[in-house]
Amino acid sequence: MADAIFSNIRIARRVKQVVEKIIEKQSVVIHQLSASEAEQRSYYRLLHNPRLQTSQIISYLEADCARQVEVGAHYLVFQDTTQPNFERNRHNISDQQQLGVIGDKQSLGFFLHPSLVVQADTGRCLGYSHVQVWSREAMAPD
Repeated sequence: MADAIFSNIRIARRVKQVVEKIIEKQSVVIHQLSASEAEQRSYYRLLHNPRLQTSQIISYLEADCARQVEVGAHYLVFQDTTQPNFERNRHNISDQQQLGVIGDKQSLGFFLHPSLVVQADTGRCLGYSHVQVWSREAMAPD
């Protein structure tokens, strides 16, 4: 599955590894996912790799969720919108192309609208059936 989404087999393997760690550790903090400094560096290299696109990660998550859905089973889908705020780290972000202003109309960030799928009878989380990411253009100062 991952091989069809990613153009590079090493990227596909590493994304799968990171997603498995996120599920296992229930965290997205690189320092908490990593067992060693070398593993941290490998995750950061992955996230900075120009051949890895956000759309590929989203496709992988959605395909992995769809793979687990069983015909006839009942599922709950939870949706919400969040606004990751990168204003505090604005000076550290070299490529702000995918970012814009969030709800306060001044802080740097983006909007994220995920749909989390949970098996109704067991509460088992399958993953994300849909993820929408968008940002507003930064407003020109008055």
